[in-house]
Amino acid sequence: IPLIVRMRQRKSSKDLSAAWAYGVLACILLMLPAALRSTDQTFKVFAVANAALFSLVVVHVVRYR
Repeated sequence: IPLIVRMRQRKSSKDLSAAWAYGVLACILLMLPAALRSTDQTFKVFAVANAALFSLVVVHVVRYR
């Protein structure tokens, strides 16, 4: 959320690499199926929230490029 706020305030994402953002998102999405199969509810909620929020970061990185 702080990354999104900072990008909105400056209306720029030049300090963040698009390749970095895509790489982190890919890693998060590749780990998501294992989290969803887990019996630990906290881990599931964290993984889904992490994927959703970082997806918003990537959307903003692309939007302000």
